[in-house]
Amino acid sequence: LRTFSMRSVSGLTDVSLTATSRIPVGRGLGSSAAALTAAFAVVTMLKHGNWDLESLYENVRNAEGHPDNAGPAVLGGLVAAFDGPRKLEIHPSLSVVLAVPEFQNDTAESRRGLPGTVATTAAVRQARKAAALVQGLVQGDADLIRFGMGDEIAAPRRAPLVPGYEEAVTAGQEAGALGVTISGAGPALIAVVRTDQRSDVHDALLGTLNGSSHGWTGIMPDISTTGIRLTTDS
Repeated sequence: LRTFSMRSVSGLTDVSLTATSRIPVGRGLGSSAAALTAAFAVVTMLKHGNWDLESLYENVRNAEGHPDNAGPAVLGGLVAAFDGPRKLEIHPSLSVVLAVPEFQNDTAESRRGLPGTVATTAAVRQARKAAALVQGLVQGDADLIRFGMGDEIAAPRRAPLVPGYEEAVTAGQEAGALGVTISGAGPALIAVVRTDQRSDVHDALLGTLNGSSHGWTGIMPDISTTGIRLTTDS
């Protein structure tokens, strides 16, 4: 399906792409959307000599089947992803810490574990949390972020797939994290932190999780503000 999508966009049938990515695969970190973004950008460049972000976003979204990771992969940073994505500016005081396990989760299986229906009261609470989280990330408001990251629909059902999850959340928050939760479908964890507390939260998460039966690696990535860009080796 993805090969067909790229051929339909580029009209090219005899091009083979090899990608190197530093994003761990199968951990809920959007590696497939990043790879698709790079691939669509390359095939579009080969045919047209350039790309426009709107078309690139649409191609990645269609190939992924949803807009969740297509928006930030193309535009970078914090994105409200829907038919026409909107770039939002995450507050400069904020950073993220990732805890990445050596094992993978199957995304489709992880999604199948979610409920087919959600009670109205839970849906209303979750909508409040989503709105609070977006506002908190834009304003750097710690209280809004803490409230907004308290997911009660997906995370509780995926937590059993992540050994040491509850202990890690507690340890991360005690070290200064504004929130800790499962990244995407998991099993990686993501913490939102004040930049000056990244190292403390990183050490707290790994100190807890590496006491489980699996090995974990910590990543403290910078938050891209530019999205996809083309660079050449000198």
